[in-house]
Amino acid sequence: MSGRPVERIHADGREPLRCCLHARDCGGPARTEEYPREWLSRPQVLRAYDHRGWTTLYDGTHPVAALGEVPAAPGVVEVHSRNVAYGCFMFAATAG
Repeated sequence: MSGRPVERIHADGREPLRCCLHARDCGGPARTEEYPREWLSRPQVLRAYDHRGWTTLYDGTHPVAALGEVPAAPGVVEVHSRNVAYGCFMFAATAG
């Protein structure tokens, strides 16, 4: 944590999910097969990773459509949705 103390804040509903960065351990978010509706309007970029960890960037303007296509691209093993402005990880998707 870079020597910084834990700071507790209360969510107001506009911040990204930080499920496992609380002061105590948690089990993480529930798995889902649907794109989070509250994130549909959030600017994002999709990073597709191959088995070597190399990445290809995809436009996240239409994330539902992109996540229907990108995981099926040759060599892709995982896709990360990331915040455009800061690059923060939002979630990962894998091919079914």
